[in-house]
Amino acid sequence: MIMAPRKQQGMTAISFIILLMIFGFIGMIAIKLFPVYLEHFKVSSALKSMASDQRSKDASDDEIKETIMKKLQIDDVKSLTKDDIQISDSRDGRTVTIEYESRVNMVGNVDAVVKFEGERVEIH
Repeated sequence: MIMAPRKQQGMTAISFIILLMIFGFIGMIAIKLFPVYLEHFKVSSALKSMASDQRSKDASDDEIKETIMKKLQIDDVKSLTKDDIQISDSRDGRTVTIEYESRVNMVGNVDAVVKFEGERVEIH
């Protein structure tokens, strides 16, 4: 009587190691990029607070930039400069736009550049 081999089920050790490496790589990217997106959240919050601040209505462009930079300094945001803030006149008031890049070292000489653009508010 010849018995058919039992069908094996499950994952081999090599495929488990490969899967572990893939999840480790994805986890490393998430850990490295999380602070960048946290900073962007702080930038967005500072910009939105400018729109609701009544003092910004009568402030000059430089005063608006200074106020934003002070808020970002308190929140320990380092990847943004005054040059990344543009203020332009619009029909109803002024538009404040922030566009910047943030560079993060991933591994060795490999960096990730995250570009944030189009963040804007209207000040009436």
